[in-house]
Amino acid sequence: MIAIGVRVKGENTIFHQGEISKDNESKVLDEFFAFFRKNHDQRWIGWSSHQFDWQFLRKRSWVHGLHFPSGIYDGIVGAKWLGFQKNILDAQLAWDEGNHMAKTSLDKASKTLSLSGKSGSGANFYKLYKKDQEAALAYLGHDLELTDQVWEIIG
Repeated sequence: MIAIGVRVKGENTIFHQGEISKDNESKVLDEFFAFFRKNHDQRWIGWSSHQFDWQFLRKRSWVHGLHFPSGIYDGIVGAKWLGFQKNILDAQLAWDEGNHMAKTSLDKASKTLSLSGKSGSGANFYKLYKKDQEAALAYLGHDLELTDQVWEIIG
């Protein structure tokens, strides 16, 4: 986990490692979890967040021995189903009308809605971050803005 971005009231907040290390990953997670706990009642919207982001954050918290915040999942996490709280939303699932198999990309959905589309690929984020942190964080910020714009139209 190199960086975690959130957008609140049109403003991006990005927690990131600076120098990449296991200790810094733990720090990023801890800072984000503290932010989440403080703001848990707000609406949280991601793209593919139910199928990837929240699960990835939970697993990384286990690696670092951190307590994953309550208020994300309802009840017990099962092998096939994660019950999310009503304010934890996934714009990709909304776009795909609940079809977990469709997995439409943010780029495709945003371009379909005549928005700008993505500025790169998340698959290249690690390499970009190591080469040019400012450019990587701008890429992440753009993804946050696109997700927000898509949700404004479909949410």
